[in-house]
Amino acid sequence: MTEEQSHPIRAVALDVDGTLAGTDHKVSPRAIAALSALERAGVAVIIVTGRTVGATRRIVAEAGLRTPFIACTGAVIEDPATGERLREQALDPDLVQRILEVAQARDLVATLWTPEAMYAEERDANIELLEALNDERVRLGPLAPVLEWPVVKIIVAAEPERLDAAADELREELPELVRSLDTFLETAIEGDGKAGALRLVLDRLGIPPEACAGAGDADTDAEWLEMVGLPVAVENARPSVHAVSERVIGHHADDAVAGFLEELLARRREELGDPMA
Repeated sequence: MTEEQSHPIRAVALDVDGTLAGTDHKVSPRAIAALSALERAGVAVIIVTGRTVGATRRIVAEAGLRTPFIACTGAVIEDPATGERLREQALDPDLVQRILEVAQARDLVATLWTPEAMYAEERDANIELLEALNDERVRLGPLAPVLEWPVVKIIVAAEPERLDAAADELREELPELVRSLDTFLETAIEGDGKAGALRLVLDRLGIPPEACAGAGDADTDAEWLEMVGLPVAVENARPSVHAVSERVIGHHADDAVAGFLEELLARRREELGDPMA
């Protein structure tokens, strides 16, 4: 029996951008159908994403999921069955100020996130990408008033070449920022973030991490993937994700995660002894 077969999968955790979603930033009908069927078959489906709460709600609602979801890179957990906000973790105001100062000094674009909206001083290509990913408008204007509200996430953006060149210095200055997409660094607190949020959801469900499968692509996914029983990297994943994964599937552009979910569904149906379960 392989390690993958030794633990029946009772939950699957999934990143969205670069993983579950395609290059058009959308979750395909095939993937939506697989998500829905898996949960109906008794496998808890946990969306673990950096997207906004509203964007995550829409995916969960389309698939008819009832398992708590994780948004804003772990800062928010919400139960779609009850609408209850299970977690809302604001960043330390001093950290927010420090990130803004470093971003300004390096001429990087900063976007502040509250639980309900995204804010930036002006629109550029990075802001347009955020709007496309979340299907939501970024609110434009001075950031100072936003600092009076709970800020749950910050994205700092620049061209990939600039982030690559400054990676070591930024990591030393701001270890709280982790690479997500090629153009984005975002807040992800080590030991917390997506990993801490996933632990909370699994504990709530009574499912041990070794009975959870997961798929991701970004540095923000590496920590939580390392703790699950079956960590999976998409082909396009960053090196940190490949390093902790037991299996590599195809590219997110080819809907590889949908195929992986269909495999999990087939295995679950075999466990149930009913091919139409």
